[in-house]
Amino acid sequence: MAAPFEERSGVVPCRTPWGRWYQTLEEVFVEVHVPPGTRAKDVSCSLQSRHLALAVGGRQLLQGKLFDSTIADEGTWTLEDRKLIRIVLMKTNRDAGNCWTSLLENDYAADPWVQDQMQRKLTLERFQREASFLIICSNSKAGSHSEAIIVCSFDESQARGLGLTPQLLLQQGRQLVQQLLRFGTHERFNHLRGKTNVSAPNS
Repeated sequence: MAAPFEERSGVVPCRTPWGRWYQTLEEVFVEVHVPPGTRAKDVSCSLQSRHLALAVGGRQLLQGKLFDSTIADEGTWTLEDRKLIRIVLMKTNRDAGNCWTSLLENDYAADPWVQDQMQRKLTLERFQREASFLIICSNSKAGSHSEAIIVCSFDESQARGLGLTPQLLLQQGRQLVQQLLRFGTHERFNHLRGKTNVSAPNS
């Protein structure tokens, strides 16, 4: 069976008759294909904590109780290229264990295999955010030498229970190190520190 994971976008989508939906730790994304030339005034979209309703040109496309609660004030929808409506819902529960198995309470469910892939993606996302990293970068005077040491802190029993192996965790850590090593100087590394959960010792 081919994996549903889309490498370019980094998502595991659940396809539906009207489009698809997918999720991250914090958000649920809903993409609905609409007739080309659709205008914003043709769209009626209601986003509530546990309810979603979408109609275009008076035709109901989506309506029902959401799988779990969301933050209604932070929900948004946009019309893109007059042919795609993108809805973004902010989860109330942002734990990796809160993997939505369907968009609505009784509809648009992902099949068991796709659910498993979604859960694995959320678990890896949580690991990337919560793991503790110690990066040590040193440069020669010529600025041509860099070294990095990564220390990952995680609950091994918890990771094993979620289907994560040490090999998989190490692979993720190596990928992050490779990205960080692209910043070859301390000045650039300090710039990166402001954007990631990384700490470095005093030079």
